[in-house]
Amino acid sequence: MLRTRIISLLLACLLVFPLLSCGANVCFTGSSPQITSVTPGTVATGSSSVQVVIFGTNFSDGTVIIFNDGSQITPASITASRMTAFFSATFFNGVGIIHFHLSDGCHGASNTVAISVVSNP
Repeated sequence: MLRTRIISLLLACLLVFPLLSCGANVCFTGSSPQITSVTPGTVATGSSSVQVVIFGTNFSDGTVIIFNDGSQITPASITASRMTAFFSATFFNGVGIIHFHLSDGCHGASNTVAISVVSNP
């Protein structure tokens, strides 16, 4: 009797574990998020916080924006094909390119895109 309960408990754990393997996300079959465009594509140095809109496919509630240095931010709003996020003024301290991609924690990373930071005219 005890042996049957232990085996049942172990089997239940094995069935639940794959659902929890992506952190807080529950993972089912699907594709990784993909970015088709970003607005704005160019921002002037010294800008204050900028609202960035990312368009694409396969976005989900667990999708985050990941920068080349490994830091990440959570979008302010998200649908399956559009998300908005606010990039703080610290992103625009100097001229350069901000590279980032998306990850939902389950299906892998998206393509990498960039926003150019240009001299303030």
